[in-house]
Order: sequence, then structure tokens, then C-alpha cells
Amino acid sequence: MFCFFWVPLVIFSLATTKIVHYSSLCYFSISYFAVRYVLYPNQKKRVFGINLGFGLIWVLALLAAPMVGIFVQKHYAELVSWNWIKDSFAIENLKAKIVWSSSDFIPGLFLLFSLLISLILLNKNKILHSFLFSLLGVGFGFRIVTGKQIGRAHV
Repeated sequence: MFCFFWVPLVIFSLATTKIVHYSSLCYFSISYFAVRYVLYPNQKKRVFGINLGFGLIWVLALLAAPMVGIFVQKHYAELVSWNWIKDSFAIENLKAKIVWSSSDFIPGLFLLFSLLISLILLNKNKILHSFLFSLLGVGFGFRIVTGKQIGRAHV
């Protein structure tokens, strides 16, 4: 399995053309190593920390995005007057009228809820249920995000 991972990774890292599907041969071995790592009996504390760490990063990102959007929308004139942004295209993009509402916090809150449930299940040693709930939470959370963005783009 190590060869199945390292040989394609090294060979296609040396290739001059970087096409995404070159690395797809590594996915099977990465999945194998991830499952082996998670199901190894002494890894519960480390898996708990990794799940918590990455989960909190995504939760903070999804909760911070609407806050930053609302802040930029309210203080656009001040941001432009500081002359920190030199790109005229970026300044014109900041002028776009985007309606931010409290419903934009729903994906972050949904992901936070699924992260908490997943960590509780992991703490009770229900590893399969924990990862299933985490996977479903991430899937539905990002579906809410993409659905909101698609709906916003058509308005």
C-alpha cells in the first residue's frame, strides 16, 4: 500500500504537466491509511483532537463569512478610503449589492451541531456512527451553502 501511494505521488510530482487526475491513483491508499489510523485502538484521543480541530476551523469559517460580508457591506466607504485595496476590479466587486441575512449563519450552526454530536458519539466509542454523522453533517452543511449561493446567483 505504501508503494501504491508513493510511486504515483513521486512520479507525477516530477511530471511537467500537473493534471488533477494524475494524483487520483493515490486516493485508494490515502483512504486505506485514514481508516487504518482511525480504527487503530489507541488513536481515539488523537482522532477526537483532529476531528475537533478541523471541525472548528470549518465552523469558524462558515460563521465568520457572513460577519465579514455584513461588515464590508456596512463599511464599504471607509474600506475604500483607506487605499489598502489597489485593484480597481476588487473595488468594483465590493460595490456589488449582496443581501446578507441571519439565515446565512445556518450552515455554520448546522455544522457546529453535527460536529458536537459527532464528538459525543466518538467519546462514547461509537466510531462508525461518529464518522457517519460527521460525513452527513458536512454534506448537508455544504449543500445548504451551495444551495444558498445558487439561489442568490439567480436573483
